[in-house]
Amino acid sequence: MVKIYISNVNLCSDEMILKAMVEAIPDNLLNKSNFDLSKRSHVLSRFLLFKAITYIYSLDEAKKLRLIKNSNGKLYFANKDIYFNISHSNEIVACGISDKEIGIDIEKMRKYNPLVVKRFFHEDEYKFLQSIEKDKQDFYFTKLWTMKEAIVKNRGEALALNLKKYNFSIKDNELVPNFEAKNNFNCITSEKQYILTYCGYYSRKDIEILNYESRV
Repeated sequence: MVKIYISNVNLCSDEMILKAMVEAIPDNLLNKSNFDLSKRSHVLSRFLLFKAITYIYSLDEAKKLRLIKNSNGKLYFANKDIYFNISHSNEIVACGISDKEIGIDIEKMRKYNPLVVKRFFHEDEYKFLQSIEKDKQDFYFTKLWTMKEAIVKNRGEALALNLKKYNFSIKDNELVPNFEAKNNFNCITSEKQYILTYCGYYSRKDIEILNYESRV
């Protein structure tokens, strides 16, 4: 089971709506002491997490969940076998929830940057990106980035130290891992030039994408 909720921060552009969202989120999911209302994407991500949880559990059960972090900052629920991951890019926020470990990353299409690739990507990936047509470089650069970030987040590792470790190659027009991967990678491209990648146990047919447009 995988549900990925996607929404736009413009949903909470009105301060009254933003405050209502903060009020609706249980205290165990959002630290409200000295909270900065300018952090709209943070509020929306926790609101989506709250909505995702209450799809599975009752409100009373949701209020009993306890968030903890691992040494690299990945959030977990300490007292439930339910997993989640959050990502945001520009105005878009995504929250994935599953009964198996999960990593997601969403990125607006990035301009290909060979200096970034040489620093954070494997040498073979750099050679691949340099070799393809220029009108495809942005797409494959962004897709590679989301796949790398998704598996690092799935495994709860430090991002900057592990992007190069997980390298991919092209096969039959698809990016495939050059490492032992026990996870599936599913990339979804939107019409608004965003790429969302899920890394986890399930295949595409088991992933439900939900565009959340309601307010509170």
